Amino acid sequence: MKILIITDNRYWRQQLGSHQRIHKMLEYLSGEFDISTYFVGSPREQDRQLIQPLAHPVYFSSDCANPAKSPSDAGYNSLILSQKVLAKGQQWLTQLFNKPSTHEERSPRLIDYYRPVEIGKLRRFLEQQQPDAIVFQYARTAYLRYALSPKLRRHCELLIDTHDLMHLRHAQFKQQNLSSDLAITRQEESRLLKQFDQVLAIQLDDVEKLKKMGISRVVYTPHAVEFTPLPAREHLGQGTSTTQSQPLTLGFIGSSMRSNLQGIQWFIDTVMPMCKHLHLQLLVAGSVCSQLKNHANNVIALGFQEQVADFYRQLDIAINPVLAGGGLKIKSVEAISHNRPLISTSTGVEGMESPMGGSPFLVCDTPEDWCKALEKLSLPEELLKMQRHCQPYAEKYYSRKAAYGELMNVLRQWPTTQASKSLATHHS
Repeated sequence: MKILIITDNRYWRQQLGSHQRIHKMLEYLSGEFDISTYFVGSPREQDRQLIQPLAHPVYFSSDCANPAKSPSDAGYNSLILSQKVLAKGQQWLTQLFNKPSTHEERSPRLIDYYRPVEIGKLRRFLEQQQPDAIVFQYARTAYLRYALSPKLRRHCELLIDTHDLMHLRHAQFKQQNLSSDLAITRQEESRLLKQFDQVLAIQLDDVEKLKKMGISRVVYTPHAVEFTPLPAREHLGQGTSTTQSQPLTLGFIGSSMRSNLQGIQWFIDTVMPMCKHLHLQLLVAGSVCSQLKNHANNVIALGFQEQVADFYRQLDIAINPVLAGGGLKIKSVEAISHNRPLISTSTGVEGMESPMGGSPFLVCDTPEDWCKALEKLSLPEELLKMQRHCQPYAEKYYSRKAAYGELMNVLRQWPTTQASKSLATHHS
């Protein structure tokens, strides 16, 4: 079975949570299916080198020749132009009667992602490849479904990996006065997702929300991790209180997204000053480090980490103090998969499975709650007890079998489903 992945995400770089999600999914699917990726855009520095070790080929749309214009292209271009005029008219009316917030001015809409020339390029590519299934990554690439010919659409299964419910993500970012990836309403997202045969949801909450939006064909596909049994730091094994000797070392890893910066800066500015009686040290990794401001000596910015396991090996506790964002926070799952207990805001563990039994994470939404949690885990016996819950939790809810089992069943059944449809059509 030939499966084509359509994306504008440079997942082979493996620097962001979204990179990790796509990379691990395709690595797993490549073990059974003929996988290839169509990247919408051009390669950047080192991209061609980084894709070499992948188990599947990656094609860049920039390498595809611009197709000759056809009447259908002209019609589609007219449609796009009319939609843009409509969108601009709506924007003008909003500005006339309502003062738009800063984030609304910055957040792109679906129409802003449309590239008619990319539809033509993909159409020619699909004529050559003839995939059995196509997985679109994110709602912003969904417009490329117009590249399918009627003949290909009849036998090709279309799936979309949502990564997040974008209308909810936009609403959360709006509350924090942050721009989002996509400004979209619930109705717009519902109409778009109904164009696909299967919709992939990264968390169980999204499965239920999608069904309430009238979307029945939903496939639960969370992020998969492999548990890394990093041992506790040596001073914990000796039962030594962190307030008396070595510091209790916390860690946060994140990209330079504004939601990451806002969250970790809030923690540094608000929570840490309230916990001066504790012997704390905070390690920060990732591109978010370049934007940190006014941090004390016990906050160490490490920057990009080549080996994530080496970062977690230095920690006692992982933290995720993000205040905005939708969908599953992959950094939270990854922390637990490296055998590190997690303290997080409710936003940081949104969509994570509720543990049956002991939990590897604590949820704190006020500075006072953060201080209480850190005081509790400064006791080695409490920290070690919580750490023992990491492996059972990660393996039960986020192993490859748990993450991809439902998706694999859908893909395996598709040829049989299509054969039944073709037979029914033939006899009708």
